[in-house]
Amino acid sequence: MQGYKRLPNYLKTIMLLAAREVGVGGEKIIAALHGSFLQSSSLNEIRFTILTKSLLQSNFNLTTLPPTEETARLHSRRTFLQVNLWTGHVLDRIK
Repeated sequence: MQGYKRLPNYLKTIMLLAAREVGVGGEKIIAALHGSFLQSSSLNEIRFTILTKSLLQSNFNLTTLPPTEETARLHSRRTFLQVNLWTGHVLDRIK
């Protein structure tokens, strides 16, 4: 519950990040969510490891795979933009 109380401070920090940093940060968060038990640093490597292990199971579900690195970056950027629109923050043009 204490982490929730600190959320406004985190949001202020996140809003100061450039679009590229938001993309890379989002990629790291998604990698940690899907592969914190793996020693891989790349989201694509985590995806491949999970895929190869899952193919051995008879009930493999493709939707359980994490997104690719590029997809995670783009999703994070879209989320960043949407949060800024909702909160009324004016953004400089993202290149």
